[in-house]
Amino acid sequence: MEKPVLKNDIDVKIEGVQKITDNMSEVKEYALKTKEYYETLVYNDEQIKEAKDERASINKVVKKVADYRKDTVEKFNKPLEEFVKTAKETESILKEASNCIDVQIKKYEEEEKQAKKKECKELFDNLVGDLSELISFEKVFDNRWLNKTTKMTEVEQDIKNVIEKVNTGLQAIKGLNSEFETELINTFLTDYDLSKAIMKNTQLKAQKEKLAKTEVAKEETKQETNREMVSKQVETVEHELDIIKS
Repeated sequence: MEKPVLKNDIDVKIEGVQKITDNMSEVKEYALKTKEYYETLVYNDEQIKEAKDERASINKVVKKVADYRKDTVEKFNKPLEEFVKTAKETESILKEASNCIDVQIKKYEEEEKQAKKKECKELFDNLVGDLSELISFEKVFDNRWLNKTTKMTEVEQDIKNVIEKVNTGLQAIKGLNSEFETELINTFLTDYDLSKAIMKNTQLKAQKEKLAKTEVAKEETKQETNREMVSKQVETVEHELDIIKS
């Protein structure tokens, strides 16, 4: 099928607004005078039938004016309504055509991103070395890497920066010689924030010290209780001996 070509630019011209010829001004003048006339007119009981006839006569004119108005508006709007309908249908059809292309473009762009992500993963695997069990690609991965403007040299530098940060952090943790080293490493590896690992070490040490003090206090309380029990037993025995002697 040959590709369609829009031969002419979209062109819409309003070739003069159709003039409405009417005597509505004359009818309006009649309406104003009629209103003025009846506003001051008072009917007596005998003229009620006449009043009803007059009201019906005026209402007929009201209906006639309304009918002419509606008919004229409908005829006047018809060309505009036809244009709007055709224009909206055209927009919808062209959007469908655009969407057909859009689907393919997005599919192509997604395939490009997946290909680049695979390339980033291969680069990561080559660089991570012995830290492969501690650093995962998913954790290091940055969606920015998939942008066309992001070069692979930038991706490589980002990965190297993370590896260097992890190595430095692990060395610093080992340098603490902490008995909680495993916990500190796990904390550090959540987001590679060394300060959190150091804070964790301080917290664990404080908890251990607090627990040790609690244990000491419990032991002291236990010993004091035992001493009191022994003292009471001694007093009891002495009392019993005094009774025997007496």
